[in-house]
Amino acid sequence: MFCDLNNRILPAQGHFSLLRHTSLKITVNSGGRLGRPFTGLEINRDADDAAFEVQVASSGVVIRVAADQTVAAALAASGVNLPLSCEQGVCGTCLTGVLDGTPDHRDLYLTDDERARGDQFTPCCSRAKSPRLVLDL
Repeated sequence: MFCDLNNRILPAQGHFSLLRHTSLKITVNSGGRLGRPFTGLEINRDADDAAFEVQVASSGVVIRVAADQTVAAALAASGVNLPLSCEQGVCGTCLTGVLDGTPDHRDLYLTDDERARGDQFTPCCSRAKSPRLVLDL
């Protein structure tokens, strides 16, 4: 059985959506029968993202993150590789410290208190609210 964020029971089969926050939509395929684990998870983000920069604190290198690119992908394209697993902000494998700037948290991993501190983010899916993030890398 699945419940939405308001504890309403959701359909036993087919696709349905859970809204985590305004920029994230989660669609779950429940597999068709009660008691059966879901068979799919799809995460969609808003398409109106803007480009921004990240700076690698240890080297001072500044990397542009395109509107349609993740921070992790931009870093990898510049030779900075992070450990990745889910690449959807669920597992926390890529959790990275933020020394300056304001993250736009789009993960499901951090708590509200951790997001409010703004000192870490998940570069696999989160973005920036400020023009630049300085990363503790």
